[in-house]
Amino acid sequence: MRAKIVLACADGLSNVEVAARLAVHLSTVGKWRRRFLTERLNGMIDEQRPGRPPSITLDQVEQVVVDTLEQTPRDAAHWSRASMAEKSGLLKSTIGRIWRDFGLKPHRADAFKLSTDPQFIEKVVDVVGLYHHPPERAVVLCVDEKSQIQTLDRPGRHRLAHLPAPHPRLRRVLRPDRRPVHPPRAGGRQRVADHPHHRGRSADQGRRGHHQRRVPDRPAAVARQGGLHAVPRWMHRQPDTLTCATPNRCGGRRLQPVYGRQRQRGSGMPDRRWEDLPAAVRLVVESHTGPVRGAQSASAGSVSNIAATLETASGPVFCKAIQTDNPLVRMHRTEARVNPWLPDVAPRMRWKVEEAGWLVLGFDHVPGRHAVLSPDSADLPVIADALTALAQGLTPCPPVRVQAATKRWEGRIDPEMVDGDTLVHTDVTPFNFLLGARVRVIDWSMPCRGAAWIDTALMIVRLIRAGHGPDGAEGWADQIPVWKQADPPAIDAFAAALADLWEQRRHENPAPHRGPLAVAARSWANYRNPSASRERRPLPL
Repeated sequence: MRAKIVLACADGLSNVEVAARLAVHLSTVGKWRRRFLTERLNGMIDEQRPGRPPSITLDQVEQVVVDTLEQTPRDAAHWSRASMAEKSGLLKSTIGRIWRDFGLKPHRADAFKLSTDPQFIEKVVDVVGLYHHPPERAVVLCVDEKSQIQTLDRPGRHRLAHLPAPHPRLRRVLRPDRRPVHPPRAGGRQRVADHPHHRGRSADQGRRGHHQRRVPDRPAAVARQGGLHAVPRWMHRQPDTLTCATPNRCGGRRLQPVYGRQRQRGSGMPDRRWEDLPAAVRLVVESHTGPVRGAQSASAGSVSNIAATLETASGPVFCKAIQTDNPLVRMHRTEARVNPWLPDVAPRMRWKVEEAGWLVLGFDHVPGRHAVLSPDSADLPVIADALTALAQGLTPCPPVRVQAATKRWEGRIDPEMVDGDTLVHTDVTPFNFLLGARVRVIDWSMPCRGAAWIDTALMIVRLIRAGHGPDGAEGWADQIPVWKQADPPAIDAFAAALADLWEQRRHENPAPHRGPLAVAARSWANYRNPSASRERRPLPL
């Protein structure tokens, strides 16, 4: 509202006209006009209010939230108010208020089980691709062994679905002497044509108490053979037919929570568009950018509700937005706090807007592609140069409030081994390196103050995940000066702690990318400490 008042006054309106337009009191308009004229933007900030200063600092609140989300107690499966109060030194009632304000419920685990199908990833890509890139002028039919398609009591692994009053084309493959193990279900809701797409648009349909022979055209019996749907030969012969299989123990409905979890954390994409921002928020953003002519949503993003490139008269602008009641908003606040201190390898933040329950950050738009970490990639020397420049440019650590590495790795490694005076990125995935005319390092939402070699050590695990051997990954790291100067016992301890951390993360949330990273981290730890590797069994992928 303060910004709207100032902008309306800048248009030449009188106090009376502004008050009438915005439905506020005349004295309110005069107050903010006067403060902006005398103090400019600083006048828009609330003045200090009388009363006792808060006894609980923002750092303490942030630490409680971080510990709740990223750690678990040693002697329990989740945090309780008593255990978190003992760890943080705050009262149990204070812990309860913090959790309530941030919507945290540690006792309620939102987990899921992944399919054990060895072709799980490939099949998920096929099925989920139908949701996001549906073919033009095509119909997609999904047939499964549910509800009225009762499974026959056939010996052996392969089961053949039973269709009441089968189509003549199927009578030669169905055995009339067999009956369903269970009687047909009366009623019930089942999707016949799961995702009918027309001109690229999809609709989820279902019929109550439908009959299987209502499937349009040629109904097909479905058999499970090694996790794949066996379809009739006539369907395979159709030139315009593509068969996609669902993984074992993972039907279409069960794929949805898996994909939804990926969108929420890690490798998913933002779940909203620029147009979904409230009009008041977009109005304030356009006061910085000018009129927005178009917006293209980003294809990847880990924590933002909205990430998009805005097309404006002055050129493209990249913005990311998140609701302020989201616990992960702390990561955006951290990035906004750190960005002014970063070297020019990071895109510059131009403005920050907090309005109507949303936090929006605007950055210089950086064209480029994500880095490739494979052993034969030409990007590896460029990434090494970027990590060298970051370590040199951010030592000593700028005077900005960030978490210390000794605190982040508390209980996993001796504090002095990761202690240092360098601002490190700590999220060195290939998606955070943009290569164009020059390399840029983006997404500074998880920095900490610690040893200068931490980013290089984290990159070694990513290289092993991309196909390098541990010796080859460390050979690549030898070109980075801070790595060559690091204490070997500290690196040994860090590698072991990192392997334990990835194993814990995979156990807490078995997302597809965490298994390979846990294996890569353990491979590096075993390379650094061969004697410890003989005491452990190899991790399954």
